[in-house]
Amino acid sequence: MAVGRISGPLLKSNLLRQGIDLAFENDLLYLDVTNQRIGVNTDSPAADFEIQGNLVSSEIASQQATIDDIVINNNEISSQLGDVLISAPTEFDNINLQNNAIVNGNITVSGNAIFDDVLISNSTISTLSSGTNITLVPGTGANISVSDTRITDVALPQEKTDAVNIEYLEDFVNTSGTSTLAANINDGEAIDTSFNSISNTITIAAELATDTNRGVASFDATDFTVSNGNVSLNLEGIQELVTLVIVDGEGITTNFDREKNEYEISAETAGYINKGIASFRSTDFLVEDGNVSLDNVDGGMF
Repeated sequence: MAVGRISGPLLKSNLLRQGIDLAFENDLLYLDVTNQRIGVNTDSPAADFEIQGNLVSSEIASQQATIDDIVINNNEISSQLGDVLISAPTEFDNINLQNNAIVNGNITVSGNAIFDDVLISNSTISTLSSGTNITLVPGTGANISVSDTRITDVALPQEKTDAVNIEYLEDFVNTSGTSTLAANINDGEAIDTSFNSISNTITIAAELATDTNRGVASFDATDFTVSNGNVSLNLEGIQELVTLVIVDGEGITTNFDREKNEYEISAETAGYINKGIASFRSTDFLVEDGNVSLDNVDGGMF
């Protein structure tokens, strides 16, 4: 390699190499005069300043820095090709973000995500501490919506306010729930309830009406008219009832007038063999307060 000379006195304020590169200890420090580049540990720098190895500095001030495909410009870090990967030395070390982090887009986590005491693993949200609740609080006037109609793997309820799924509710009602329900149904007047453990059913039936018990009954259409739960007695029923109840006694005759809808009770006329009502001639009898006596006959008592 040709050796260029330094013109002028021993050192000028501007050292000219006349197009000849300069190397210190081969490639420890290399001045590429032709391309106006400086290389450290390389004799073919591909950029204005290239270091093959590690760079340790207490501070680097630059408007923009490009490290491989990573570009640092002011307070922005971006990639010229592919993803930006930030990793800790080991799986036990963490990457800490101080203060708040604002993400304009999506966050994709290949492992687990931990927020305070809440763990998100795949599609499961759980707590790290036993007995800790997960509370979903919508905004004022808002609701928590579930896009699917099914919520699976609901644990057995422990409190009255716990949620249950339809399967649990059906099992509860169809097994112990039915017997529990039956045990809490009390028979009222004219009502009988029974529980069949084989068919797992509750039967509620009305009692039949009797002389001493109110209940359900059917009515003879000849004697009664039933409409909307109202029962009225027909004329035939009244006649039959009165006929059954009122019986002609000695000296009494009864008759039902269908046209007038009246029941007539009259006394029979007295005869030689029949007791009944009679009139008495005042010249022969004395009648007072229903008592009858003979009057004087031929000037004296008979």
